[in-house]
Amino acid sequence: MKSFIKTIMVTFFLNLMYCCINNSNNTAQICNDLFDTLNIDTTSNDTDTTLKVSANQTDTLPNNCSAQEAIIFLQNSDNWDKYSEGIIPDIINQHLPYARKLIKSTFDHFIIVDKGAMMVILYDKYGRRKLNFKMACGKNYGHKSKKADSRTPEGYFTCGGKYDSTDWLYTDDWGYTSPIKGQFGPRFIRVAPQIGIHGTNARWSIGRRCSHGCIRIQNEQILYLFNFAEKGMPIIVNPGPKDDAVNKHEGHNIPMLIIPDVEVKYPSDFEKFKEKLAKEKAIEDSLNSANKKLSDTIKIIEHDTTLIKSAADSTIANSISDSTTNIDVNKTVVKQNDTIIYPEKIDSIL
Repeated sequence: MKSFIKTIMVTFFLNLMYCCINNSNNTAQICNDLFDTLNIDTTSNDTDTTLKVSANQTDTLPNNCSAQEAIIFLQNSDNWDKYSEGIIPDIINQHLPYARKLIKSTFDHFIIVDKGAMMVILYDKYGRRKLNFKMACGKNYGHKSKKADSRTPEGYFTCGGKYDSTDWLYTDDWGYTSPIKGQFGPRFIRVAPQIGIHGTNARWSIGRRCSHGCIRIQNEQILYLFNFAEKGMPIIVNPGPKDDAVNKHEGHNIPMLIIPDVEVKYPSDFEKFKEKLAKEKAIEDSLNSANKKLSDTIKIIEHDTTLIKSAADSTIANSISDSTTNIDVNKTVVKQNDTIIYPEKIDSIL
């Protein structure tokens, strides 16, 4: 912007000198053209000349701006009507560093995990709330500071990735791996190393502080939230009042935001999404049941085939024994009776 103005000013003075030398009558017109180029209001009654800068000329918020300057920046942008409906102006007044990062974010959404309200809240890029779900988090209060402290870390994070966690097994801080599947639910959104937002096989735990540090929501909710998650998107984990008290006592400087309007809110299409999941689950259960019946039938056939083969082998062995061994008539009758019995057994088996 500065180089642009400098170029215009140099051009102006060169033209002005030319006009003066040649006694031109176009000097006033050149001045007016310059004012139009710079968008300077020459009709204002103010004694100070005002330089108007449009939002597309200034698309970056300065790192050293004040809260007031950040608000003015949003008001002068083309999207103030959207920002004014969201939470970002509130965050500017509460913790400007968070707000700067959210304003500069190139992602369509951001997440706030509010440990005070026990909510996972999804916002669009302008800070307008789209949904929030009840959650469970670390059973101990305060910012995670050491291994196995059962705390949920707090602060500003970026999403480290999103994963299918259907078959994951939980391994604790000491290396023990539980054989039980489903503890992470069907999806996992990484917040920090070994910490994420995920589903659960313990629906009863939602709303409680009971995890080892991760954030749990219901399985159908993580499947829905997963659609909005992107690697690198902002995620803020906000401490609650008790967390804040522990943090201050331990010397952790983690800002606590006051999040307005955090009652449970589901998106308008969430019920349809749940119905879709229920239909998919019914189809999956039906296929699993059919596969089980088929597997059981195959096992029965294999078992019967083994019995038939065993009976046939015994018959053949006895026939060979009768033809090669000299025994008395009575025993031969018994043997003959035995050999007669075998085909009957085969018929009963079939």
